[in-house]
Amino acid sequence: MATMSGKRKQSRKGSRWIHLTDEEVLSIVVNLFCRGILVGQIVKHMVDFYGEVNFNREHPYKYLRRAAERGMLAFALSNGRDHGLERRIRETGPGLNTVEVVNSAVASDVAEHVATVFIEWVRNKAVAGQKQIRVGLMGGGTIMAVCRALAPALAGLTEDEKKRWPRLTFQALVVGDNVREPLEDPAAFFTYFADAALNPLRRNYVSLHAPVFKARQLGEHDLEAKEFEQLRMEARSCDIVLISAGALGDKHSFLGALQSSAPDVWQRLRKANCRGDLGRLPVSPEAPMQLDLFDHPPCTLVGLDDLQEMVRENRRVMLVAAPCGDCGAHKGDIIQTLLELREKGYKLFSDLICDSQSSRSMPRLNTGADRNGRAGRQ
Repeated sequence: MATMSGKRKQSRKGSRWIHLTDEEVLSIVVNLFCRGILVGQIVKHMVDFYGEVNFNREHPYKYLRRAAERGMLAFALSNGRDHGLERRIRETGPGLNTVEVVNSAVASDVAEHVATVFIEWVRNKAVAGQKQIRVGLMGGGTIMAVCRALAPALAGLTEDEKKRWPRLTFQALVVGDNVREPLEDPAAFFTYFADAALNPLRRNYVSLHAPVFKARQLGEHDLEAKEFEQLRMEARSCDIVLISAGALGDKHSFLGALQSSAPDVWQRLRKANCRGDLGRLPVSPEAPMQLDLFDHPPCTLVGLDDLQEMVRENRRVMLVAAPCGDCGAHKGDIIQTLLELREKGYKLFSDLICDSQSSRSMPRLNTGADRNGRAGRQ
């Protein structure tokens, strides 16, 4: 009888079955399932071909669950874009270079699309003869998901292409200040690219350190102040910036977390009609907001004016909007706010990749329907 302990009892009949280890049974079940074989047919195959009469319908599910827990199963969307929503966003935000709406409500699916677009951008720059590319990382959990997807995409390049690929310099543009979730520190994202599978791809890293920001805030330590200004200059020269946005109402976003940690600041932002943040910098539908609303402003190397300058200089600032990884909250309101700012002349990003739930939840695009036929939420 098949068990999940790694030590099966031998069947009473069937020479093929008694020579199989539990790991080999796992590979058989998962391979059949991934080929589209129904569970009932998998059971029949194990009985007819391997002679295990005690293999029943419960066993395939147990093996599949074990495979999923061990990260053995991969999932990729096929035909995973909502072109109708993309057209409507383009009408709302003319001038955007890239608009992709991933037909999903899962951050990792959005991240996979971002990785694909990123590879295409760098490949085009390599063909044009560019030897070095600086990549700015400005965000938390969403950008972490992008880096997690980008690393294997880079590892999948051919050895020859890795050798000819421009040198990639990844630069953290914000300080990671959430010590409860250290993996949301942009400097920690570098670990995804420290994989031998990416060799011989050339890559460098520029991190941030708290003393630099202490020097900026207090005007002390000239050496650190000079270091900070050097980091600022490097940040403003980024060829590509990957940036995320957060809604003020999402308690897991950078600004939303202030509701519990600094409620007076959160109320101040709310009264000023703040809708959320772009790379931790607050915005309202009227204009980018002043940092004097904070007692201690977010520590970033670039401001919203710097992002506008990058867009004017035809550098790529990609807004990546995906559902909250903790509660699944969509980003429809903050995406619409940023699109409204574009209409007012504040072009803070050049490219947009987001999920379909967030797009469908934007009030001005709210004519779609959910899986039960109900109109999108207001």
